[in-house]
Amino acid sequence: MDEDRSGYAKAHGVLMFLAWAVCGSLSIFIARFKKKEYGHWWFRLHWGINILLIVLVLTAFLCILTYLDWEWQFYDTHHGLGFIILLGMILQPILGLIAHKRWNPRRNRAPLWPDKIHWYIGYIIWITALFNIKLGMDMNPSWWEGWAYVIFYFTLAIIFTLYFVREKPNKSFEKVDVDLQKVTDLGKYSD
Repeated sequence: MDEDRSGYAKAHGVLMFLAWAVCGSLSIFIARFKKKEYGHWWFRLHWGINILLIVLVLTAFLCILTYLDWEWQFYDTHHGLGFIILLGMILQPILGLIAHKRWNPRRNRAPLWPDKIHWYIGYIIWITALFNIKLGMDMNPSWWEGWAYVIFYFTLAIIFTLYFVREKPNKSFEKVDVDLQKVTDLGKYSD
């Protein structure tokens, strides 16, 4: 590819990093660990951050298509995984919406369908995306200075610490005290 167009590929990488390492990690962290602390705000934050993630991913996808002269290619693992991640990213909001519509504040635990399926697919997409970022960086290592790798691995270390070293919640499906009279559609609450 033309070196003048390499900025599109670099922008693709940076946007994907912001989408998955920052937004994806933060969104999952809030949904997993902050429901009780944030009350109904956890849902608003989770939803809003994921909208930003989708915008970043779609922008990154347009950048890479521009770099490739709009010729979609599946010639390596990075491209194939990227396409699977993109499909999963489209599926996730649909599952999340179904889970939201079926939410019952009186339930004792989260059901497998659709709640836990939404969680598990979200984790798989997120972890695969982080792995795919590294594959993408390795495709053109001369583009990325040593600091880019340092930032990537430092971010992974922070994520690992927040998710796996941190004390786990008592129950990930723990009920959140919500005034049912204030609940409206899509997590909006009247105050």
